[in-house]
Amino acid sequence: PSQTQASAISQIPMFPRFMLPGTFDTHLKTAKRHLSDISTVGRFTPLLPQHISRRLIQNSFFEIMTDHQLLDLPSFLTLIDTQYAASDVEPAGELARGAAVNAFIALAVRHKTAPGSEAELSGIADRFYQNVIAVLPELILKEPSLLSLQALLAMAIYAQAIQDSRACTV
Repeated sequence: PSQTQASAISQIPMFPRFMLPGTFDTHLKTAKRHLSDISTVGRFTPLLPQHISRRLIQNSFFEIMTDHQLLDLPSFLTLIDTQYAASDVEPAGELARGAAVNAFIALAVRHKTAPGSEAELSGIADRFYQNVIAVLPELILKEPSLLSLQALLAMAIYAQAIQDSRACTV
């Protein structure tokens, strides 16, 4: 590699801080505990911390979109930043945006889950999918938009891999 490339490579960490040995397990345990502690009174599972969601999406977006190009990465990153600015728990007035963000995070978590660890991590992806299921009737009945269609398509992509035939049951 050229000197510029070598310099750039040395500045890019191999793993983000949240995935360093010892740190990842701690974050995973905290996330799972947080998800299991969520009250059934609440309607939505809170999103992952924004820096984790962004990194997860950036590292999986092109692989997920290989067969289904629903939108481009810069547009989605803007969408995810807008959602986090509004709320990291609920759609905050924009069902389609909240549904799309949750559907893509569910896809990204599932896509980046290492073979053999599906049982350990599938519940996390399923929680974000359930966030989308929670707004499905409203999403279908509201005025159609490109974003609502993209959210529904992302949901369908996720549902393709679900063995349970009641995957979209509300």
